[in-house]
Amino acid sequence: MTAINALSTYNLNNSRLDRSHHRDLRHVACAVYVRMARYYDTHRKTGIVASLFGEETAMPYTMFASAVFFAPERHEDCEYRLDPIHIYRCQNGFWECMRIHGSRQKSSKLGEMMRACDQRLRLALDPTHPLKEEKVPKYLAKIIDDEIVAWLSWDAAHQPVKIDIDLSQLGHIRSAAAQTREALLIDEEREDDVSMEAEATLIEQPNTESAPSMTAGPGEMATRQDEPDEPTVSTEEFGVVAPLLVSVPAPVTPASAEAANKLAPAADAFLRALLERNTAQATLAAAQSGKSEDMLVDSINEALFDLVGDTVIEFGSAGPQIIEDYEADVRGYLDHE
Repeated sequence: MTAINALSTYNLNNSRLDRSHHRDLRHVACAVYVRMARYYDTHRKTGIVASLFGEETAMPYTMFASAVFFAPERHEDCEYRLDPIHIYRCQNGFWECMRIHGSRQKSSKLGEMMRACDQRLRLALDPTHPLKEEKVPKYLAKIIDDEIVAWLSWDAAHQPVKIDIDLSQLGHIRSAAAQTREALLIDEEREDDVSMEAEATLIEQPNTESAPSMTAGPGEMATRQDEPDEPTVSTEEFGVVAPLLVSVPAPVTPASAEAANKLAPAADAFLRALLERNTAQATLAAAQSGKSEDMLVDSINEALFDLVGDTVIEFGSAGPQIIEDYEADVRGYLDHE
């Protein structure tokens, strides 16, 4: 922890890098320190902390050495931890201090490692303004270069994605969307849209008849001028061209709807055969209809859609069959006819 704090302090106070690259130096320096710790554990007799700052040992400690007092009873055994590497213990009335006992001066080796990280990272980020090259062991130089490459590659791959929206293209996007929607509409939906647009056109049609002029007193003549219409937005601006005058279709009466949805005799027989689970009769009715079985089923489903609001017949492993939930509705429809 002491070494990591030293790295951060150097990063903020001594680095010659631009402030935008402090994060790069902090990461590279910490990664190099971890690699160096593993290197010392593998190739040296003592670890990196002991080599840079001294050994961690327990030394006798006299509590309040300059104070004059008398303790009638022996102090109980205890332990006070200032931090993980600085501990005071009392055992059998004797105090000891466990910490790194070594030089209190700054570590020159750690400073050389930090300056090498600073110089090589600056060379990778801004080659036009290099720093003075530091003489470091080859193994340390290789570790630093490997960590710089690894960090810069990772950082480039995880940069936030920038999205630019060109507002000037919104009109074109609306036009393309309207054309796509028009191409995807089925005939029924297109007729509904035309009817709604025609109704809106008739409602918003301005009254072109001019009001009769009103006369004032003798010698005066007052005329009434038509007020200008409020500006409207043309549908052509959005890529939609709608007819200005479209005749409103006549409303569908219950009688006409019933006639449109009335089943043909063959379809009626086909439905009754499905209700009775009579496969042979259903096949005969489909043949008499002059249509394929798929087309006959589609026409029946379309005719009865307004009745139940869903598909009545579906194809299963045994062929077409009426959905169980709608059997009562179909029987009522057939009996009503």
